[in-house]
Amino acid sequence: LGQAMLGGGQLDGRRLLSEELTALALTPSRTAAGAVLPIGLGWHRGEVGGEPFARHIGGGGGFRSELRIYPRLGYAIAVIGDEPRLAYNRVLLSSVLAGETTSQDIELRPASWWRSSASP
Repeated sequence: LGQAMLGGGQLDGRRLLSEELTALALTPSRTAAGAVLPIGLGWHRGEVGGEPFARHIGGGGGFRSELRIYPRLGYAIAVIGDEPRLAYNRVLLSSVLAGETTSQDIELRPASWWRSSASP
């Protein structure tokens, strides 16, 4: 996907995404008041050391992932890694961040379950 995004929606001569969708995904959004936001359609925009990039982040129970592209350099980098916490209910994460509940309250299973289910 990263290489297709860099190629305007094409990979190895085959169209995977429309040019329009690829451009929209990387075009910063605007608020109703017209302020520019650093995110396109699911792609966050940023800069490191003066080099612009776009990234799509995700994850699930126990892992995180990031696909980052550097258009001027032609780089696409995918990283998948362990999450440092037990699997949790992501829908309720905002409640933890707001201080309304604890991270233990949104764990899908307690640590004891993971220990007892581990292979020897």
